[in-house]
Amino acid sequence: MAVKCPACRITDQRVWLGIVETTLNEILDEVSESPRLDTAGSSIWLARCARADCSTLAYWLRTPSEHSFDGWSDERFAAFHRDIRQAPDQGLNGEEVDLYREAAAVAGLSPRSACALLRLLLESLLKRHLADAGHSINNKTLFKLIELAEQELDLSSLLKSGLSAIRVQGNEASHDIYGISAETADANVKWLFVAIDQLIDDLYVKPQVWAELEQRPNPEEEPF
Repeated sequence: MAVKCPACRITDQRVWLGIVETTLNEILDEVSESPRLDTAGSSIWLARCARADCSTLAYWLRTPSEHSFDGWSDERFAAFHRDIRQAPDQGLNGEEVDLYREAAAVAGLSPRSACALLRLLLESLLKRHLADAGHSINNKTLFKLIELAEQELDLSSLLKSGLSAIRVQGNEASHDIYGISAETADANVKWLFVAIDQLIDDLYVKPQVWAELEQRPNPEEEPF
């Protein structure tokens, strides 16, 4: 019988984000003062609660099993995970929210993975907004998408360097695992999140706010 989410205690469904390449006791030293646990024969997995209004991240112990559909069984809750930031409430579609959350979830454990995920998120955001604005995005590289966004979308001037940084860091993390050290990625990834947040602000938040503020209480009145 699957164990229910330790946070919402409603669902026993989880989205497995992958095996964590570290020892559980090292994790517990960082996230809590929990006692040492016996991890013999088990692997440590990071998972997100599948319930949309919960989405709690946690570490679980799983053991290999030939009788389970995915090859793993005996889930045991180990500890909650403290991710570094929350996805914005607005401005992302469902797939983009998942990318943001996954990048935040793994940033502390694998900053290189977070860089690669943020690159995917940037590409998704630019393609969606450029297509909505009527621009062709077929077969365009991320480099070309950034160039087009700088020309056609109303982006802050300082943001342009941030978008290029996401592309460069993400490329190095995706295509050359030795091209960026874990220490460098860890120092940089927080700034890549800042760039993503700023992009969402420019593409969605500010236009929504200005549109609401410019609406006159009585549209029949003459402007003055």
